[in-house]
Amino acid sequence: DVQETMAGEITTAFGELAIPKLLGFVQNPALAAADKEQALQYIYDLNPAHQETKVKLVAHGMVQCMTDLIASASSTDKMKLQATGLLRSAASLPQGRDAIAKNGTLAALSGLYASKNCSVAVMTAVMQVLELFTATGEGAKHAFEAGCVKLTVHACADTRSAADAQPYVLVPSLSPLPLVQAGLATLFNLTLLDDALLQAIEVGAVVVLRHLIVTRQMLGIVCRCCANIAKHYKGKIAFVKENVMMLCPALLQHPDPQIRMDAVSVVMLVAVNTEAKKQLFGVSGMIEALCTLAKDDTNIPCAECAKTTLRLIAEYPTARSKIQALHAPL
Repeated sequence: DVQETMAGEITTAFGELAIPKLLGFVQNPALAAADKEQALQYIYDLNPAHQETKVKLVAHGMVQCMTDLIASASSTDKMKLQATGLLRSAASLPQGRDAIAKNGTLAALSGLYASKNCSVAVMTAVMQVLELFTATGEGAKHAFEAGCVKLTVHACADTRSAADAQPYVLVPSLSPLPLVQAGLATLFNLTLLDDALLQAIEVGAVVVLRHLIVTRQMLGIVCRCCANIAKHYKGKIAFVKENVMMLCPALLQHPDPQIRMDAVSVVMLVAVNTEAKKQLFGVSGMIEALCTLAKDDTNIPCAECAKTTLRLIAEYPTARSKIQALHAPL
């Protein structure tokens, strides 16, 4: 039984015996739920210890086994949480990402996340799998094709209503922090792809990012996501429509130099659009903040971005007069 396998073979975890037998226990439909849970616990305890163990788990079909487990209605919440943890480990390996792409794992993860009674812990674990999986361009492409953009956007702003039949409820202020962190990291990876970026805009990414700016949450990764979106014409239009630029002067004056750099990059990218340029000129404190950055000799890349943005805005005579009055070095 499971106990005997553990006693006799767990010490040879790097060998060819314990891993396939333990996976076999998890997959055995005749095995009692308690024994399955115990076998899964042994696998879960083995997994983080050694890189070689992770490789062998993937080689012995762990990804398919865990995919079947999270898709099973009979799996407990604990089992689903451990299974997603093992999938997260697999997603850190090239062969693991390949197995995830080929075994229907992304569809199973999406279904698990959207299930009505999915716990916040499991939702977070799902998003952490996607965060690692989308870290490569190929992984991001697979995730987009599997329909993961919508759940990623909602992970950045997710609250689950038991009374609501809809799988997603967009109420950013109630988001559990670790879930939002993983969601934003995944959103950043996905929005490096144009197709995924456009879909993210369609399902409300700009609204979510605007809220996070307002509430001053995780501004670094939020600004980097905004910069990805601002590279696309439709992203610029969305920022104008949602009045995101009204919030930028505060970001341009943030004490963190990296946030200032990311924020001025967003403003520069958006300023290329004619409508956005008009809005920028009308934003209280925008020109003053840009002029201050343009004069900052301690951060040359940031200063150059600010100067480029000011040159774009200076195409309007009134804006040019104001910039000149502030003695900004263009």
